[in-house]
Amino acid sequence: MEHLDDQPGARKQLAERSLALFEKEWKQNGHVHENYNAITGEGDDVRSSDRFYHWGALLGLIDYLENNRGAR
Repeated sequence: MEHLDDQPGARKQLAERSLALFEKEWKQNGHVHENYNAITGEGDDVRSSDRFYHWGALLGLIDYLENNRGAR
């Protein structure tokens, strides 16, 4: 199963990038968006964007879970 060889690396990268996306918007604007622009990474680039949408907090949860694996 060669496609699984770098699964830990891919998980780590996803977690780090998700947290960075979440933290950037939170620290700069105090917003938590559900959707982010795929090109710019901005979460407040359309009028219909909700500035505090609870699903966006899952971006931070991904990193938390990745860094606390097996800490039970």
